[in-house]
Amino acid sequence: MECVPCLCRCVDARSRRCLIVKKRFVLKISGELLWYRESLERLIDKVVELSKYVYFVLVPGGSVFADLVRELQSELGLSDFVAHWMAIKSMEVYGVYVASLHDALVSVSSLWEVSKVWSVKKVPVLLPYEVLKRHGGELPCSWSVTSDSLAVYIGYLLHVDSVLLSKVVDGIVDERGNLLHVIKVSEFSGKIDVVDEYVPKLVSELKVPTVVFNGLKPWLLNHLIRGEEGSYTILLP
Repeated sequence: MECVPCLCRCVDARSRRCLIVKKRFVLKISGELLWYRESLERLIDKVVELSKYVYFVLVPGGSVFADLVRELQSELGLSDFVAHWMAIKSMEVYGVYVASLHDALVSVSSLWEVSKVWSVKKVPVLLPYEVLKRHGGELPCSWSVTSDSLAVYIGYLLHVDSVLLSKVVDGIVDERGNLLHVIKVSEFSGKIDVVDEYVPKLVSELKVPTVVFNGLKPWLLNHLIRGEEGSYTILLP
């Protein structure tokens, strides 16, 4: 098998053999893409195309389903604990929809199933409730922890090379509206309001490189999987 430049990690140099270890990425599917069906389908098509070279795990956002939970919490007086886990369940509702958009997508509910789906050359859509019930107890039950932070945490559990957070904006901007291409979160004192407020903490503490990019521009994935700078924001620990 021939190496694809920049898309694999080659080891065993002493034997001069190239043992290909494909890079791994968590890609969070923005809940707002629910309203952009054609763009979402193009993003999924690009993911499937590039899955020949790298591994993707898709993590769904909460979309309107999480918004409903937030409204119900206010109306019914739900505790933060209950609302948190209901919101995670709402991600699974959106995930079922996302998985229906392409035959190469397979919904899974555990970490070991991710590798199983990769082994048959398909793309897993992780329905996160059971995984986070088992592994995510240290995360606060708060609206400061949304699907953005959960995607970063899942990326940490899966030891991915990077977490890609799709949005319907190009990334994080400064006070003048200029796109910030690279932010070192441990040194950054500006406002990061495109992602939830817990993301910088996780990126810093768990050492998970994270990218905020425009999901309406699926061709950006070609650059993202190579670790190149571009029209998006890279968050570094």
